[in-house]
Amino acid sequence: MFFKRQHKKESQKTKPQKSLSKDYGENEVVDLPKNIRLTIEGKNNRIVFGEKFSGVLNISIVGDNNLVQIGRECNFKKATISISTNDGKIIIGDNTTCGSNCQFRTKEGRSIRIGKDCMFSSNVHVRTYDGHSILDAKSGERLNSSQDIVIGNHVWIGFNSIVLKGTKIADNCILSAASLVSKEYGEQG
Repeated sequence: MFFKRQHKKESQKTKPQKSLSKDYGENEVVDLPKNIRLTIEGKNNRIVFGEKFSGVLNISIVGDNNLVQIGRECNFKKATISISTNDGKIIIGDNTTCGSNCQFRTKEGRSIRIGKDCMFSSNVHVRTYDGHSILDAKSGERLNSSQDIVIGNHVWIGFNSIVLKGTKIADNCILSAASLVSKEYGEQG
């Protein structure tokens, strides 16, 4: 095991969180833990939080039929989740932590799937798309479509790292600070 979480003593356990239920439009009623800022423009979107979420999180959804799912006992110092598409998914497993200014962004119906027990340092950006289109000069065909991202269980991603479209990171991997990844990375053993 390459990193160990410090668990709170029995006397330091967090108190149950109050949640906010609010109608955000057509077929969108959301139960939110405190310190969640939510903006939705669309319909039939689902946002699901596991028990004992802590931290500060901004969620922005523009589109229909999207899913944001955050596992149990996750802690985000200050993170952003953004879905600008229809049918997009961002799924984050149990016991995942994020330092400040982590961003998870998807477009074009793609997904980001993060396993359990992952650690994201500060300023980590994960996105399924490039910042702009690249077109073939002759045909006008777009050459750089969005791609899914899959991050396995027990992965540690260092400060100022960027995880780009099409990345697959196996279980038990470590990405050093300032990494830029866009391929498939297998488990080391």
